[in-house]
Amino acid sequence: MKYSQTEAFKIWAGFAVIAFVVFMLVSSGDFSFLLTLSSLLSMFSFLMVALKMEIGRSCKGVSLKMMESYLVIFFCRLCAIIPFEGYLPFDKSGDWFYQTCEALGFCLAGTIVYFCRIKYAATYDPNIADATSTVSLLEGFLLAGLAVQQTAESSQLALFGEHERPACRFLTRNAGLGIHAHQAHEAPPEDRFRRALCVIGVLAHMAEWQPRPTLQCQGLNRADALNVMTMTFGNGYRLDKNDLLGAGGYGKVYKCTDMQGRELAVKQVFTANTEVLDREIEIHTHIGQHPNIVQLIDAFPIEGAEGKMIVMELAKGGELGDLLEKTGPMPEQKAKHIFKQVVSAIQHLHSRNILHRDLKSDNILLCTDSTHDMNQPVVKLIDFGAGHWAKTGPLVADKFIGTLQFMAPEVIIARGDDFDATDASQIESTVQIEFKKRPFGIRKYKPGPNNKGARITEVIEQSRYPGDPLGQAFVAGVQNEWVVKSVNGRDVSNMDFEDILDLMGDRLLDNSSRGAFDGSFKVTGDNKGQGKVLPKVEQVELPAQIQYAQMRSKPYDAKVDVWSLGCVLYHMLAGRPPFAPEEEAVLAGTFQPPAGASPQVMDLLNKMLVVNPAGRADLATVSLEVEPVHENYTDQDPLATDTFQHLYLGVGALGLSLIFHPNLNGFLPSDIGWAFALYLESVAVLCQLFMFMKEGRAQEHTSHFLAAQALAKLMSFIFWASSFSELSDPNHHIKAFVGNWVVCAQLVQLLIMGDFIYHYMRCIQQGIPVSQLLSSDAV
Repeated sequence: MKYSQTEAFKIWAGFAVIAFVVFMLVSSGDFSFLLTLSSLLSMFSFLMVALKMEIGRSCKGVSLKMMESYLVIFFCRLCAIIPFEGYLPFDKSGDWFYQTCEALGFCLAGTIVYFCRIKYAATYDPNIADATSTVSLLEGFLLAGLAVQQTAESSQLALFGEHERPACRFLTRNAGLGIHAHQAHEAPPEDRFRRALCVIGVLAHMAEWQPRPTLQCQGLNRADALNVMTMTFGNGYRLDKNDLLGAGGYGKVYKCTDMQGRELAVKQVFTANTEVLDREIEIHTHIGQHPNIVQLIDAFPIEGAEGKMIVMELAKGGELGDLLEKTGPMPEQKAKHIFKQVVSAIQHLHSRNILHRDLKSDNILLCTDSTHDMNQPVVKLIDFGAGHWAKTGPLVADKFIGTLQFMAPEVIIARGDDFDATDASQIESTVQIEFKKRPFGIRKYKPGPNNKGARITEVIEQSRYPGDPLGQAFVAGVQNEWVVKSVNGRDVSNMDFEDILDLMGDRLLDNSSRGAFDGSFKVTGDNKGQGKVLPKVEQVELPAQIQYAQMRSKPYDAKVDVWSLGCVLYHMLAGRPPFAPEEEAVLAGTFQPPAGASPQVMDLLNKMLVVNPAGRADLATVSLEVEPVHENYTDQDPLATDTFQHLYLGVGALGLSLIFHPNLNGFLPSDIGWAFALYLESVAVLCQLFMFMKEGRAQEHTSHFLAAQALAKLMSFIFWASSFSELSDPNHHIKAFVGNWVVCAQLVQLLIMGDFIYHYMRCIQQGIPVSQLLSSDAV
């Protein structure tokens, strides 16, 4: 089966084995063993998350608020089942094993909270100060009688997934993207999970207590953009052109302010290639929020011109490359401090299924202004123009792109220079094109290994008039990277490069001269300096039938960014990149150790700068080699992801437990505590689901956690659905319905998670990583 090799199958198979062993050793076979099995599965899910966090040294993707809620849930339940027996399974496992599972769950939930708040706090959302603590959650129980007020008319819910197509007009908020309107189209049927999260998001937004004004987008006229010194654009942004931060070949960067007076940066870009610019904005938008990545706030078109006004977080500092050019090598401790943050940023990109592909010292900003320590600068990663977002499928690409001195060898190889059209296994498909005139409209060819074969590297991308010979290839759809396979039926795969061109007669300069194509021709005494020499082969008659081979791509994966990381680390330690700006040097992969580098750093460099990607360390290994960074990061973004106000969940659960609670223990506080734990547990997962919604992605371990919680709740639901009458008091007009409320509460959680579980199972069935669970195209 396709999914049998996935992580999900291994996890669930492992639990099945454990459950079978437990049943055989500690159960008497009673139906109430379902409660024990439910508790065991719940404990198992917390163990899985805790181990993942400890191994990865990160709490990324885990909702602290959900874990704090579960900490309270376990505490209240333990108070009901340890000193009393009313809620214990009748099965023999209820003698001690059930309580042990609950106690271990409590300890593991506490461990996860400790990881998020203390040990790995730097990897948690930097807006953690906005979170409601467990203490305030407990204090909030006293507010059960208070009404919650919400001014809904001053704000609108905004949901953002991966390249989403919603079914209504809405305001988009994506972790620092600001607010702007999108005209939506009908959502595809497979977006059911997102629509379910929309319902959750409505409830969650009402609990956020962060009303935001609705702002309208405004374009910017080209004349205004070029001539006006002070202007207002977009959602009330204001810039003064005297505040120029930088300029390049495609535009300028200015300081600007928003309506609240917050200083930001705006990049004014004029370009005819808006497709590339839009792709960069889309990738930067999808990246979302991270403390070591410059945040994209908003983007607006420039009216009357092809270009954009791109609003970003203002990172006050200079480029790492400029600093190294001025000061040379930096101390290893400072280099490690910077490197850790860059690794964290790249980890975030890869978790979003994005390759950077142009990671270099010039694309790393160091914030060293008055708000940051000069010796411990905060890193900001920039420039995602070369980025690749794998919206579906694995994180691989095959385009030759980047900066040579920081480029991985496999990126160079992906260009296809070592093609061999004689090898059928390298050919994806062939295309036959007929040319009636010369030249064909191909500006450049390039030979293969040993000067054999001819590959197109530049097609003239225009046709000036009907029948233009220089537009033939363009009109026929000839593409760069195609290889000439045959000419009028003659296989030329193993022919010399110049002979192929002479056979086709396709030389732009004079259509016949050997060497005229690349300017290396020899001038003979009788050609009057025009460069004509006698060709070795006779060109074919027109029309020419040219068969092109489309070669199979040579994809590379996320390890290209690992290589670039190694180059950046080396640059910091040596004051220069490890390789000369020559392809041969990069492909050889030989470098001199930086002077004074410690054995530990050299070991890391030797793991990262390995020419063969199969032998190169992956990013997870690199992250384990460096200690997590604990940053005093103060530039908080108002759009945090773990923002569900779990205080109100606790208030609601407490209110229900005060009214509808059983009386199996005969001790009121204990009975209320058990009921409160059950009601709160039914909705605690909303915190994690809402975090998924705001981040636009699902982490592997938290997805498995939620699936395990859903299965555990299904087991508990089955048991209480058959035994709910034991919880009710038929002689009491309110408590006669307690059992019904218990069953309904557990049914609520199953309904909340129903669509999530549907997509989770689809991911497993189709062998798709559950991290792509929110991608409608994936499932």
